[in-house]
Amino acid sequence: MILHLVFRLFILANKLIVKGLNSAYREPLRSLVFSSFYIQPTVNDSYQIEFTAYDDKSVAFNLLTVEASVIWDGQEFVIKQLVPDYSGGVTTVQVTAIHVGYCLDRVFQHSVKSGEKTYTVNDVLEFILGSNELGYTWQVIGNFEKAQITDLGNCNGKDMLSKIVEAWPKAIFWPDNKNIRIFHHDSLAKNLGNRIDYLNSSKEIKLTYDSNEVVNKLRCVSVEKDSDDSKSSKYWFEPFYVTDDDSIKRFGVHDGGDVSDDRYHDVSAMTTYGKSKLVPEPSLAIEVTNNDNVEPNIEEIVRLEIRPFGYVTTVEVMSYQYYPLDKSQPTQITLNNRTKTILNYQRASQSAFQSALKAQQDALKTAKDEAAVALSHRLSGTRVEAPDSTAVPIFQLSVADDNDDFGLKAGDSFAVKTTVDGVDGLDEKIAGAQIKYGPATANSDGLMTAADRVKLDGLQNYANATPTNSGLMSVADKVKLDKIGTEPVDAIQMKDATTGSIYHLKIADGKINLTTEA
Repeated sequence: MILHLVFRLFILANKLIVKGLNSAYREPLRSLVFSSFYIQPTVNDSYQIEFTAYDDKSVAFNLLTVEASVIWDGQEFVIKQLVPDYSGGVTTVQVTAIHVGYCLDRVFQHSVKSGEKTYTVNDVLEFILGSNELGYTWQVIGNFEKAQITDLGNCNGKDMLSKIVEAWPKAIFWPDNKNIRIFHHDSLAKNLGNRIDYLNSSKEIKLTYDSNEVVNKLRCVSVEKDSDDSKSSKYWFEPFYVTDDDSIKRFGVHDGGDVSDDRYHDVSAMTTYGKSKLVPEPSLAIEVTNNDNVEPNIEEIVRLEIRPFGYVTTVEVMSYQYYPLDKSQPTQITLNNRTKTILNYQRASQSAFQSALKAQQDALKTAKDEAAVALSHRLSGTRVEAPDSTAVPIFQLSVADDNDDFGLKAGDSFAVKTTVDGVDGLDEKIAGAQIKYGPATANSDGLMTAADRVKLDGLQNYANATPTNSGLMSVADKVKLDKIGTEPVDAIQMKDATTGSIYHLKIADGKINLTTEA
């Protein structure tokens, strides 16, 4: 931890220098809050640093005043905003400093080159900056065609930059201290083989697609001709429309109203100018939060991939926010919205839409098929009347449509197989239907009547019958019973059921003899 702190202080001593306003002092700033320091350039718009420092009673801290300079990594920034804060006995200041190349508002050219004239980029720079006393120089890098500018002058250096970017849309302003460098886009934009890959090198990518500024139709109107005749007005050409038909086809008509410019007096030139004012595509702002802490290159061409969305394109770094002294803070990058980038986004959006639509259609088809199966498998039934109206209703089930799974035709009845345990109330029903008998006594019925019980109990009063004494049966019955049990018998006595005659059946010498009792 101590070595790391010493290393960062060593960096500050060599990279972050405060130069006092109207002072010869140049002191390294060591009271910097490391995590607050970031660099933020934006192409053709701004280039600044911001940080917070605490009062360590040093000369460097006390040199932090508005219009003083802070030098970081060899580049000079002028303090434009200073916010002191006094809290808990600690004094801090929040500093916003603009790159000295963007402080051209201090250079002013009062002269004017009247009328519409043709210029090179160098002509414009030389006319506005040529006599400045602040040490600004200029440099043009790349090839530019000549362009027309009307009434050049009576403006400051920042206005000059706006005129250059307007006249030469491919111009990129990227200063080196007070050297005002104007690059042609193709001279600065380089592909170094780097890639921004969502979920791999970048944890968040935000795309803002905005059609508020779309203009795909304008009416071109001529300015009035100079004439001595004040009674009638004359114009260079009749009003006409310029359109972007492809934009209209995709987004509908977005009419931007009338456009006019006294520089253009013929239809051809006005058509070219009018089309240059169309904004046929929605803007697409791409903001990236990297996983790591690396400083990109301004206007660097990189490959952007958002694989879950199916979006792959090439983009250029237009702005970034980089924390060089705090490696825990990821770099935030803003990428360009070139037409190619937007078209790639639209194609990816259309592809994602088609995929989502197909998934929805597949889901609907599946639901429809399942609903059809459920409909064909639905059951119907006829209520069976039960004696007990309070019981759960009973139905005879049948299928409403042909059911191939059951092998049934529409209207066929069927029964459901179950178990004894699956029939509610069966035990109670059986128990309720059972007839229960108590023991019979001489005075009450049971499984037998009371009279039969008396008779049964009376049997114990009878002795056993013998051939000579009556008992539970008579002597004669006892004799008959005993005879039945004697085997073999000599003869069988039989009675004719019709006449009442008594017959004796005997077997003698293997022959059957039947005789009548006398």
